[in-house]
Amino acid sequence: MKKIVSLLSVVILFNRCSKAPSACFTYYPSIINAGDVVTFNADCSKNASSFKWSFGDNTKDTTLNNNNLVSHVYKTSGNFTVKLSASRKDGVTLKKGEPEKSLMIVVQ
Repeated sequence: MKKIVSLLSVVILFNRCSKAPSACFTYYPSIINAGDVVTFNADCSKNASSFKWSFGDNTKDTTLNNNNLVSHVYKTSGNFTVKLSASRKDGVTLKKGEPEKSLMIVVQ
């Protein structure tokens, strides 16, 4: 019983010390016209291995594991809020960090 309690203590302590994911992304080109291929890059995210993208144009969300690059085509012009949700490989959710990042992009 003592070994189980010690093991649980180590697991809980490890999870508390683990770093939370922090979502971050860039995109190019900086000037976007309808029909252009836009590449989103989450290289600047920290402690994340799974990325869920929402492009704000009512297309199906995209989830990528271990791949922080994704391309998207906006068919119409307008303002769109792109949202990235980053999560850790082990699925542990921590309150610290910034696991989501949103940016509004303009498509001409």
